[in-house]
Amino acid sequence: PKSEEAAKTAVLHIEVYQKNEDNKPIKNARVMVTYDEITEFERKTDKTGTAVLPNLPYGQADIDVTSSGMQSGREVLLLDKPEKRLIFYLKLRPIAEERVNAQ
Repeated sequence: PKSEEAAKTAVLHIEVYQKNEDNKPIKNARVMVTYDEITEFERKTDKTGTAVLPNLPYGQADIDVTSSGMQSGREVLLLDKPEKRLIFYLKLRPIAEERVNAQ
């Protein structure tokens, strides 16, 4: 077993799905982890909608998930365990609103 005195870091598993009946995974969603308003870690999700961010320092982190054509997701998370899992369900951005704003 690892010593408790080792620098504490966490592995964060992010899963991103489209919020609808089939909740299909979203590929290439951008996952950003920010500490004190400085983006320090960034990954894209794979075809299963998963991004793994290893070696994140313990502490409070802002997690932002963005994907083209989708509403973004945001979560504030306290990393205080060796492993955490977060699941985001992103909604499609309403197309009608975009048309109105374009005029």
